[in-house]
Amino acid sequence: MKNLSKFCTCKDLECPLHPANHERGCSLCIADNLKDREIPNCFFNLAGSDYSGDSYTFEDFARLVLGKSAPQSVETNCEHYLKHEDAQVEVMGNGITKRILAYDDSLMVEELIFEEGARSRMHTHTPVQIPYVKSGVFEFTVGTESFVLREGDTAYMGPDEPHCVRCIEAGTLVVSFSPAREDYIAAR
Repeated sequence: MKNLSKFCTCKDLECPLHPANHERGCSLCIADNLKDREIPNCFFNLAGSDYSGDSYTFEDFARLVLGKSAPQSVETNCEHYLKHEDAQVEVMGNGITKRILAYDDSLMVEELIFEEGARSRMHTHTPVQIPYVKSGVFEFTVGTESFVLREGDTAYMGPDEPHCVRCIEAGTLVVSFSPAREDYIAAR
């Protein structure tokens, strides 16, 4: 079970995609679910619910989360969708470009486009960060551990965990933060 992610709650050890059955962590399961436009059941488990639905779609997850604790006032940057070309582009410098794709109080998704050789500084923040490698090759350092990830792979950075990334081959990360990065929202 050494490959089990810190956030994996899946109890289906017979599943060939379960992190206990290979060396790629949660990446295979997440990639397989995304192909089917679904969310891994561990996200439903993390929502603290005894979900008993027949499917694990994005819509099912949104209904579960919003039905459980729908706040009266949620800050968001879009009603139901945001087209890629409408997302504000921010050139961060050092070969990194950022687009905040969508957010509300509890979740933020951004796209980071890296030129080869671009790197972030070692930093921390309170929100959990889960980057998904859409394209390219990246070397991540989390704490004292460094590892290389490619298209389809994911990583996990816990609250206040020091981390940085270096782009080995130009590419794109799709990064989720939970809760949303308040510092990013305030800077808009």
